[in-house]
Amino acid sequence: MAIAWASRTLLTLFVLLKIAQRLHQAISGKKSPDKTTNCKKQVDHKHSSGNSQLKSIKKYPLGQLFGTPYESIDFAILRSDEIFDLIADERNAGVHQFHRHDFYAIFYMEKGQMLQKLDDEVYQLGEGDVFVACPGQVHENDFEDAPEKIEGGAILFTTKFMNQLKERNEISELTFLDNIFSNPHIHLPAPEFEKYLCIVKVLFMELKSTSINWAIVKSLFSALLISIQQAIDSAIVNITSNRNMEVYKRFKHFLELHYKENRTLGFYADLLHISERHLNRLLKETTSKTAVEMIRGRLVLEARRLLNFTDLNIAEVADALGYPDHSNFTKLFKKETGQTPQAYRLS
Repeated sequence: MAIAWASRTLLTLFVLLKIAQRLHQAISGKKSPDKTTNCKKQVDHKHSSGNSQLKSIKKYPLGQLFGTPYESIDFAILRSDEIFDLIADERNAGVHQFHRHDFYAIFYMEKGQMLQKLDDEVYQLGEGDVFVACPGQVHENDFEDAPEKIEGGAILFTTKFMNQLKERNEISELTFLDNIFSNPHIHLPAPEFEKYLCIVKVLFMELKSTSINWAIVKSLFSALLISIQQAIDSAIVNITSNRNMEVYKRFKHFLELHYKENRTLGFYADLLHISERHLNRLLKETTSKTAVEMIRGRLVLEARRLLNFTDLNIAEVADALGYPDHSNFTKLFKKETGQTPQAYRLS
């Protein structure tokens, strides 16, 4: 009798729980995640109201990937098999599709092939390659080979962790983490890649130990970052000075805050307390682009994201970027890309 009563009670509770979950989904309007994996998605441009709904570009804090509180993890290394396990975890549904990180990810390939998609660019990785995805970028992993044919991994770390390294004065300027170079895909020569893998293996062992020594982790990781930077610098004739890099970073910071409403050289020169001519020369030396080219480039990058990943119509995209007259936005976009926004969206 008691057992039968308990069974009926548990069954009733289970049914009530399912009903509550369905009611919650109906009220909150939840939908199943979009399984589309195309790099560029064609969207329906007909809108029943003036306000379009943004498609979901899920943002993943580092801790969430591991099912822990968001602030609890600042550094992690995953082997390729662990990456596949993480992607297969239902808690991370959608991580294999386009998404944003709030952390850095350095992928490395020992064996096999994979594609990395960053915004609307596609990069093919093979043996000896390193790939850097920075916070805020729209990113997708696409493994060309079967899991058993791929060897490599990823180092994941937050801006907070990077700042801790800088406070310890263990690293100098790292240009490859600031996307100065248009190509986040870095191929390391065999000797440099072997050095890289040796450091990664020691780091991995330390992180798996029962008592992690974070001083050792930070020192090893600093050495790893410096080794990548040295490999990049060895292929560059003119190395950027620390002073130029400092001003460039401040310009980039202000540009990220104000690019939608302020697009003049004078505005940013005033914020940096330098002349317009000096700012232009400094940026040209650092990035091979003028300030105006960088401002337009940032606008066009955001425009591409909105055209690729939202249901906003062209006028709404223009308005979101500070162009009340969408014809001016269309002229800028076509000048920078060679396509109208509509043609780009449908391509």
